[in-house]
Amino acid sequence: MMGGGRYGVGFSIVPRGSHQLFGHSGSVAGFTSAAFFDPRVGVGLICLRSDDSGCPSEYLVRAMAALAPAWRDEAERVELATATRAKRVADQKPYPSGEAVLRGLIDGVRAGKPDYSKMSEVVADGTRQQLAASRAMLDRLGGLQSITFKGVDPNGGDTYEAEFAHGKLQVVLILNPDDSIEGMAFGPAP
Repeated sequence: MMGGGRYGVGFSIVPRGSHQLFGHSGSVAGFTSAAFFDPRVGVGLICLRSDDSGCPSEYLVRAMAALAPAWRDEAERVELATATRAKRVADQKPYPSGEAVLRGLIDGVRAGKPDYSKMSEVVADGTRQQLAASRAMLDRLGGLQSITFKGVDPNGGDTYEAEFAHGKLQVVLILNPDDSIEGMAFGPAP
């Protein structure tokens, strides 16, 4: 750079089972890329795609397992999770406790005391950051009247429509076997 400036690359630390990947990903219209490495096993990967959908983490895990035997356990876990997700998408059946988890989440956020122990670290961090705005939104919507299961999305998340006194939300939940929330998205219902 001119003038003696410096530029550095920021790396994310991505936990994958008992492993960690260090790296960075990005995209521009029509193209995505990712570069991740595991310094413990001395292996790194670069993914370049002419596609907007990103470099799926399951591909990276499979490639790591092909190059580093220490990653085979994680690759087996990913294969099982992929098969389970495909079955959920094909069956279009909700998580048995999905509606109860969603009701508990709404009640916890509305009270300003969501149960962070029942959320992945990423979901808990996002919920903490958005708590005031989420509470205000729920206050505007009024009392919860009903929750309707709409289907399982391609990522294996249950899609629900939550109807309130003054509007509706669409909520997508990805739950772990212990009913903790692994992923979540919400917005206005279509």
